Amino acid sequence: MSIAALLLGLLLLQAPAPDSARPSVGRAVLLAGIVPGGGAFYLGKPLKGLVLAGIELVPLGLATYHYQRYHTLNDRTELQTAFGWFILFVGTKLFSMADSYVTAKLWGFREAQRLVEQDVQLPDSLKP
Repeated sequence: MSIAALLLGLLLLQAPAPDSARPSVGRAVLLAGIVPGGGAFYLGKPLKGLVLAGIELVPLGLATYHYQRYHTLNDRTELQTAFGWFILFVGTKLFSMADSYVTAKLWGFREAQRLVEQDVQLPDSLKP
């Protein structure tokens, strides 16, 4: 996948407006699984998306680099290093997907909490 196609895909992601209905949790997780930082971009958090994309792409790039060196040098330690970086990439990808899941599930939580606090009146004995 080329960088231009990746950037075009990120531009086409439509983030839900903060006051709109809850975003699709499945779509957020799917985009996080396919596009580095895609779930965060979909959820309207571009800075988090860029950070997650960088965190995901660095281990993937290093895994690819060491795997190519393994084929060039036929050095088994390069293959082991590539495998280690790939495992780190999988871990960061799973973290990104979990973060997108939690962020989508908690969409609008602060507003709902504020509304509940307005409706619930504490008795005078419990007030600070």
